[in-house]
Amino acid sequence: MDIARLAGIGAADWARVLQELWLVSRSAHAVVSPRRLEKNKAAWLVRNHWEPVMRAALSEKWQRLMAYLDRHASDDDVVNAGDYVLESMGCDTYLPVDVADPAFIALVRVIRASGMNLSSLHLHYVSDTADTQRNARHALAKIRHELGIDVQLRAVTSRGGRPPMYLSVRSGGTQGSVDADHDGSAHSMQGFAGLFLGAYLKSELLREQRNVA
Repeated sequence: MDIARLAGIGAADWARVLQELWLVSRSAHAVVSPRRLEKNKAAWLVRNHWEPVMRAALSEKWQRLMAYLDRHASDDDVVNAGDYVLESMGCDTYLPVDVADPAFIALVRVIRASGMNLSSLHLHYVSDTADTQRNARHALAKIRHELGIDVQLRAVTSRGGRPPMYLSVRSGGTQGSVDADHDGSAHSMQGFAGLFLGAYLKSELLREQRNVA
């Protein structure tokens, strides 16, 4: 029930939420569909994919963003940002950057509006070609335009599953540590998609309630 807790959903609405969860999981990144013979497909998805993501979303690192999404779940920017996060990140560990996608720009606006510590944002890029370096500088300029500040730029090596560019949020407790910039756990995005899944489920539930009324 962590998903229900994060989305502010009572037990009475849980069955409807599971149906929405099944639908959104069909387009979410890095989510494997249950076997055809699985009796409760939504429960299987919770158990095998979403539960650890949602538990991580309850950590101290995400408290400001969680509070903002709870208050603004139905806002256009939050809805569009959620679509981007779920479709590009889903249950994966990386949040890809695509500044040409308006939904990503909506995500940047949501991050700014949430009151998160913007100095904790890092833009990572695989520095194997001149094109990726140029793309990283372009992305940095676009993000700066939306946030009003520079985010920190980090060159990384190519690795299986690692996108050409991705965004991370450094844990607040490591701000003063030089080594933290090279510590993957400090930049873990685990739980980030869970926040937007919770917002999506709450938004859908509110929409259904409005339609009934």
